[in-house]
Amino acid sequence: MKKILPLIIIFLFSAIAWSQNDSNSVVGTVYGRGSQPLSGVEISKIGALPIASTDENGEYSIVAKPTDTLVFSYDGYYPTLAFVSNNNAISVYLQEELSKKRVEKVVGPLGIRKSPDMVNYATQKIEQEELLIGRNPNTLEALNGKVSGLTVRYDPSGKPTTLNIRGNRSLLSDNSALVVIDGIISDFEVLSTMDNNIIESITVNKGASGAVLYGSRGANGVVMVTTKKSAKSGSSNNSLNYNNESIPRYGKRLKVNVKENTPDYLRDISSTEDAFTQYQTNRDNYWGHSAYFLDMYKYFDNNGKSNYSQQVFDDVINSDKADYATLRAMAYYLESKGSLVHANVAYNKVLNSKSDDAKSYRHMALINQELGKNQVAFNTLNVIVDNDYMYNQGIYNASKIKGIAMHELNNLLQNTSNLDTKDLNGINEINTTYDLRIVMESNRDDVNLNLKVVEPYLEISSADNDFTRIGGEMNTLDGLSEYALRNARKGSYYVVADYSQNPEEVVSFIKITAYKNYGKSNATKTVKMLRLTNNKKDQVIYKVDF
Repeated sequence: MKKILPLIIIFLFSAIAWSQNDSNSVVGTVYGRGSQPLSGVEISKIGALPIASTDENGEYSIVAKPTDTLVFSYDGYYPTLAFVSNNNAISVYLQEELSKKRVEKVVGPLGIRKSPDMVNYATQKIEQEELLIGRNPNTLEALNGKVSGLTVRYDPSGKPTTLNIRGNRSLLSDNSALVVIDGIISDFEVLSTMDNNIIESITVNKGASGAVLYGSRGANGVVMVTTKKSAKSGSSNNSLNYNNESIPRYGKRLKVNVKENTPDYLRDISSTEDAFTQYQTNRDNYWGHSAYFLDMYKYFDNNGKSNYSQQVFDDVINSDKADYATLRAMAYYLESKGSLVHANVAYNKVLNSKSDDAKSYRHMALINQELGKNQVAFNTLNVIVDNDYMYNQGIYNASKIKGIAMHELNNLLQNTSNLDTKDLNGINEINTTYDLRIVMESNRDDVNLNLKVVEPYLEISSADNDFTRIGGEMNTLDGLSEYALRNARKGSYYVVADYSQNPEEVVSFIKITAYKNYGKSNATKTVKMLRLTNNKKDQVIYKVDF
């Protein structure tokens, strides 16, 4: 009795607190077999009679409190529960009764696929197309309402606290289901940050058989996630695979080692005046060598001769001999120093010389965003992600950077008010919140450059391994790479460059933009510019600590 009484008091106080919550309108769509909207579905709150039903389009509206649990009922389908929490839009996928469902294999423990009639425990499989209904970026919320008996509960801030399948089996122990992603034991917090687009399917084991293979943690049910990468390989990996050669791991020393040697044309200079005289004499001999003009600009700038550095800048901007690589290098450096107005001028000049290059338009959009010209930035990014329009304009490489540009477009949407978005295609709206995002770009498009990110567990994220076990995604094209991670692990992330396949005289500059908490209110951004030479095959050039 002493143990029960505190629980009763807790429930009484909770009821008092809940009663103070305001009721809000909750809307959504209910889908059935084949992702078709269902009309006539009855919606009620637990303990109450049905008070709403779906229309001919499967849509409904109901007034509910955050503490309410909605019940969706339809003949021939299992009743489905959905916890309201802080959601004002809940779309639900009803599951047909077992006798009416088509037979298809489900994923069991250790990734073994079996026919449902060969499985002696309750399972339910959710395909990716069902997760994408309602376009909810949170996998847990997308799953909620699609699995009978599954309940996700949230704290007042909206953060998930429990993922429950088999009910509350114990008053004292944790009742949360175990989450297993590609055979690796994980948790529901990681699942909530996964991108639904990379998930092949989710199989929910509602029986206690999970305890046989996963111990007591599996006794509350198991949620087994199969990613597209695992499905494509035909296997499900467990933790032992981290020692398997099939997963690329970095085996060398990880220490940032970037040394810039003084070029010959700066070694014998006796003074800034001597340097400027030599620059005026030699500049016409260095067009096409992007490093020369940047080196001279930096030399004068670092020595307090702004009039001389300005002259170098003016020469580059006003000359028709300055190529895109020289202009980009200058823009990268100016941007890293916060000289955004001058960087904007340089990017404009690049656009004039490479008007058929989508990356030039992207640079212009981002620099305009930095300058506070958000509508200009939005309009430009919105055009870049329109492949048909860009192709008709003779800009054929836009499709290659669409994924990266979509992240930047949606980041702008999420963090900027008063934008005119009437021309926005709704399909281009995606979740762009990441714990860590690293964008790496070269000033040259004609070099052989391989960039990769080494994660804290030493797995390599690269063009050949574009999705890692902790969720790191790599998008790459000529001269531009993006690493994005929704749920970052604590530790160091290293950028490694292989520039060894290029002629010795070709120098490239890399701009690295590292974002922490990208798309969130506490986002931070760091811009770094580096010079690359061909002295090493794998050169560790940058580190981000998280």
